[in-house]
Amino acid sequence: QGDKAVLGILAEMGCAVEEGDGAVTVTGPAEAFDADAGFARAALSGGTFDLNAIPDALPALAVAACFAREPVELSNVPQARAKETDRVSVMAAELTRMGARVEELPDGLRVRPRAGGGGNPRGGGAAGGMGGLGAVGLASATTLLAALVARAARQGPLLPVLLLPLLVPLLVSGTSATRKAIAGLPWVQAQDELLTLIGFAGATLSASVVLFDFVWKE
Repeated sequence: QGDKAVLGILAEMGCAVEEGDGAVTVTGPAEAFDADAGFARAALSGGTFDLNAIPDALPALAVAACFAREPVELSNVPQARAKETDRVSVMAAELTRMGARVEELPDGLRVRPRAGGGGNPRGGGAAGGMGGLGAVGLASATTLLAALVARAARQGPLLPVLLLPLLVPLLVSGTSATRKAIAGLPWVQAQDELLTLIGFAGATLSASVVLFDFVWKE
């Protein structure tokens, strides 16, 4: 599975990646105070990463890059513009709107550390994280259900009927968590929503990877 390369990228950025017993555990580095920025940020390292083989990882890695202390360039992934939406343009626009410093490139994104002064740096980065998790969950759920509906004998309004109840926890938790993040509240006050978003994104992404070929071929 090509997307496993994400683990190597996260390791290069400073995360601890442990594999075993049928599971993978990724632990980010502890936050450290950035004297230049004037606030604490995760001590993720920067770098340039070729995502040509893993275009679906662009949204999640763009969010992770917002928490790096050095510039991160996600390159060689022009095909991400031809997905269900132009993921390069959308991620650049939405993360910038949430306070991140993102430069849109012809074939990817360049994310720079947020400078100090003005606004709420924690709120901006947290909101970007919430948005990224929501995007992963939404893309995974809609991709799998769309494949299922496309293979169904009678399609009609089947996709929205199946999709709406599935997306309710994502929409409710995402809206609540983003509102708290923008307000500058600490992560702990959005812990329940964050766990819901992580669980939803993980479950739907795993289901899509495991079941998509089966659903499409059957």
